[in-house]
Amino acid sequence: MSMSTADLWPEDIAGQPVRTPVQILREQAVLLGQKTKNVVEGRVEQSGRSPYDDKFHHAFYIKAPILRYQYRLFTIDHDINLYPLRLIRDNDEPPIEAANADEFQEALRAVFSSEDTRRVVQNLVAQSLDH
Repeated sequence: MSMSTADLWPEDIAGQPVRTPVQILREQAVLLGQKTKNVVEGRVEQSGRSPYDDKFHHAFYIKAPILRYQYRLFTIDHDINLYPLRLIRDNDEPPIEAANADEFQEALRAVFSSEDTRRVVQNLVAQSLDH
């Protein structure tokens, strides 16, 4: 007599697809490349995480491939629930808290359109084209 294994998991356990903060960052990284004809690109990578830390950490870089240079613009961290998250700029400004995807996108819009970010991108484009 064979015993079958009962499936005790609900059918909808995986839920509906959700745009994660990392997916949003990767989309913006691609768009930066498109805006600069890939002279300058965005890059997202998982950043330092201790095995005792229950948060996910990711860094957003502005990368100039011709120069073999990258500039870390900010990091984000969040727990398993995705939101709220913290966006931590590398220029000593206070962290930005985002309670949901809309607030996160508004925070990104502010960071990407800041004078500091514009200066970094413009300087990397200029140096890349001069290289």
